Amino acid sequence: LIMEFGGLRDPWAELVEIREIIEPELAFRAALRANSDDIDAMRDAIADMDVAMGDADAFIRADNRFHLALARATQNTFVPRLLDSVVDVLQELRGQMFWVDGGPQRGQAHHKRIFRAIEDRAPEAAREAMRAHLDQVRRDSQTAQQQEEQHE
Repeated sequence: LIMEFGGLRDPWAELVEIREIIEPELAFRAALRANSDDIDAMRDAIADMDVAMGDADAFIRADNRFHLALARATQNTFVPRLLDSVVDVLQELRGQMFWVDGGPQRGQAHHKRIFRAIEDRAPEAAREAMRAHLDQVRRDSQTAQQQEEQHE
């Protein structure tokens, strides 16, 4: 899928960049607006990721569910639709990053920090936790690209 975007200078970096523009604000709003169903959906996705540390497909499905639950928690009907436009590319990126040494564990630690901030109704902490997560995503995606280039 990422090859469909071949005209971009660096599609992985651009995907992370758009996430950096959008997702910290989504986390902020989710911390203000999440209802109990949203909290439960995020908690369930995190629990599923904990169990799936050795199973890339299951981990990535749960990772996608976590971010979608967070998007829904904004209570803005357009946000999940916006994320749907990049979910296939995100899935591909997450698949590459899963194999970066320690990547799933680092990502999961960030997911838990984001979730705690949302659950605690701490919007600034949620925003900062998401920014830290996306910094980690940027580093791990660069490592994944370097590993892929070495295997070509």
